[in-house]
Amino acid sequence: MKSKISFFNAGIFKSMLKRFWPLWTAYFAVWFMSLPLPSLVVRLQGVKESAVTVVAAAMKTSVGASVVSAFVMGILAAMAVFGFLYNSRSCGMISSTPVRREAVFCSAYLAGALPVIAANLLIAVLNWLFTLSSGIEGACIFKMNAILFAVNSMEFLIFFSIAAFIAMLTANIVALPVLYLIFNFVFLGMEYVVRMLYGMFVFGYNELPDCVLEFMSPLVYLFTRISLNASQATISLTNWSALLGYIIAAVVLTAAALLLYRKRRMESAGDVIAVKSLRPVFKFCVTACAALCFGLLFFVIISTLFTSLSMSMLILSAGLIIGAFIGYFASEMLLKKSFHVFKGNWKGFVITIILCIVFAFVCVTDLFDLSSQLPDIDDIEMIVCNREAGGYDVTERSDIEAILKVNKAIIDDRDKYEGLDYTDYESVGYVSLRYKLKDGRVICRGYTLLIDDNYKAYYAALGSVNIVKSCFTPEIPVTVQNVYDASFEYPSGSGELNSISLTPEQAVDFYENALMKDIENGAKKPHIPEMSSTAGTDTPDSYVYIELVSVPDAPNEEDTYDSLVIEIDADCTECIAWVKANLNIDLHNIDG
Repeated sequence: MKSKISFFNAGIFKSMLKRFWPLWTAYFAVWFMSLPLPSLVVRLQGVKESAVTVVAAAMKTSVGASVVSAFVMGILAAMAVFGFLYNSRSCGMISSTPVRREAVFCSAYLAGALPVIAANLLIAVLNWLFTLSSGIEGACIFKMNAILFAVNSMEFLIFFSIAAFIAMLTANIVALPVLYLIFNFVFLGMEYVVRMLYGMFVFGYNELPDCVLEFMSPLVYLFTRISLNASQATISLTNWSALLGYIIAAVVLTAAALLLYRKRRMESAGDVIAVKSLRPVFKFCVTACAALCFGLLFFVIISTLFTSLSMSMLILSAGLIIGAFIGYFASEMLLKKSFHVFKGNWKGFVITIILCIVFAFVCVTDLFDLSSQLPDIDDIEMIVCNREAGGYDVTERSDIEAILKVNKAIIDDRDKYEGLDYTDYESVGYVSLRYKLKDGRVICRGYTLLIDDNYKAYYAALGSVNIVKSCFTPEIPVTVQNVYDASFEYPSGSGELNSISLTPEQAVDFYENALMKDIENGAKKPHIPEMSSTAGTDTPDSYVYIELVSVPDAPNEEDTYDSLVIEIDADCTECIAWVKANLNIDLHNIDG
């Protein structure tokens, strides 16, 4: 009779459960003290508020913390159940047993995954039970805890599968957590370093967009993109699709780990990279990372001494080559476990030197003319200008055309802008442009400019009625019901700041019948920051402050807040007239 391939061995599974029970217990204890125990305390105190009010904040925090918890537990579980791979004696013992490698791998994988999933389930059940009491919606709490269990378990499987895959690549227990950290951050980090290098040489690349490879760092991506939305009516998790995508990747990595384990040489215990065919890949990655990081650091330190293009290329090339030398031979030492690696390895390093010089040449000379590349107007959905200072959202086609025209003029005059020191605040200004395209991509440009015609044309384009109106249109409508607090602030003749409280009706009247009229008339313009201190004005610095609050219909939803600061400029005739008519203050003639 033909024998069947077994993918599970009960003896190995039970042995690992017994050996590493303190790890699973510690994981359960930490989560128990973080969530079910506080919920039990709340119940014993007799709190009768709704489930969302009592638990929502804790659950939201737990969903965020679950990413970090899964990241840490993933590597700890992998080090525990696959630790036998890193010791010659344990490897020999496993190999001598009449158990196929498929059974060993799957039994170890399940021994690492199932206890954590069981702990997650128990935590969710206990938290649900502890929050059941009169006045608390059981269905709401049940759904919250079901989501928490699903998120906790899925995120753990994602990171545990990554750790299991890396465990098959290395045969050194110390290298495993190091490679695990590198795997989770290397793509994001290297993209950021390359973008920074380009930003130092390519005109307009000072502004860094969101990293394209952020999804290659599961910890960062999940931590920033996964959150719980809770209200009395609905409870949902943002970005389920990201979790599902990572789960699919986890299944692929687990299958790849099994295939690697089937071909793994057990006598490689102690090696940094156990798969011989992947050693050149490891060597290349270490060399590239060391070259880029050291090259950036070296250039930042030394480049201030020189300004010529040729010297910049020389400095960058030197930094890249020094970093590549360190990475190339350090990785060789790790692979061979010896310091005698300099003989017979220079051919590959010479090729590395050539690649470093080529990369430096491409960066310094802008070989592909990236500085001149701007998106086509038909591809632009929105431009966000000067987003650090609150930003102007440009969406109208006519305004987009005006901004794009100014951007092209800045590029045409790049010769007089390159090399400007942005710290010279009196003579230069900074312009930030963030093009959001219809296909989801983001193109960013940032320029340090002289206070010249291009700079003024940029702010003139931002003075469009549509743009200015959008700046003074908060997410919460300015209505009598939504105005929480309002005041008019102005300096007296002696320089002291005076304040007059406004009623909600006055605030809405000022907003609709004074500010909006000045915007429609073109009187309200964006300030040019670098010129505001020298610009002449015949009105004191005065402004209206309006604080808004939106109270939801559902009693358990959180209030939302917003605010407006409306500076009254000399050209804002309607605002000045409103202040005089309603507050009896003449901004053109304020006495001490």
